[in-house]
Amino acid sequence: MQQDHYDRQALDSRISKLRHGLDSLSHQLREDVSKTSDPRAEALFETTAEVLRGLLKAFEHFAEGSEAAWRPGPGQQRPDHPRR
Repeated sequence: MQQDHYDRQALDSRISKLRHGLDSLSHQLREDVSKTSDPRAEALFETTAEVLRGLLKAFEHFAEGSEAAWRPGPGQQRPDHPRR
């Protein structure tokens, strides 16, 4: 049966997997820059890698709760108290 919502443990696991995937893809793109002589492809790979690094930073901020946008607001549950 498919879950409608992630519990805290499943959410943390999912976030970890996504972070790993973004990091891996970013490294692959950086390696690919040296494997092409097409300046447009180099720019595309570099730009994409930079965007992925920005997304990774957002995932880090979410996991750490270091940005106001990722903290619970008034009346919301804290992340360590999963929804039931």
